[in-house]
Amino acid sequence: MGYTNYWSSKVDQTEEDWQPFIKACRVLYKNMPEYSESAGNCYPDEPLFLGGCNRYEKAQFTLDHVYFNGSDGMKRIKKEGYWEDSSDKDLGHETFDFKRVVHHEFCKTARKPYDLMVCAVLILAKFYLKDIRVSSDGDEDDWKPALEFVGKHFPLASMNWKATGFGD
Repeated sequence: MGYTNYWSSKVDQTEEDWQPFIKACRVLYKNMPEYSESAGNCYPDEPLFLGGCNRYEKAQFTLDHVYFNGSDGMKRIKKEGYWEDSSDKDLGHETFDFKRVVHHEFCKTARKPYDLMVCAVLILAKFYLKDIRVSSDGDEDDWKPALEFVGKHFPLASMNWKATGFGD
């Protein structure tokens, strides 16, 4: 499956705007649900874990970027200088790399469980950052689980998303 989330901005984000955004992302990361129903609930029996990818063993929420991929929760091992999951189960797809300095990007999640966190971070981005446009190959129903998850922790971000509309 080639299910993709897209985002763009005409401006680089300031550190002043980025810091509360990253703080909110870390709150969601610490409170992730055990399972995800996002993007059509294509993996209902697979747990939601985030891992790093290539350069990083773990998910990153820094002053420069948000960086993670899906993971099966198994131990990560380093092979030839790169990190890999130690299991054959592949719950990752493309690495989500949301940069503070961004103009147009995308991430194919193939509707895997980590899509919930990709959507949640993009919902927060639209609330905290300037001039962010967000869309996906799906429709509003595919975003409902992420919107509910964000709303539990950041009700204003959820209301902002509902007010501005999907894809704006």
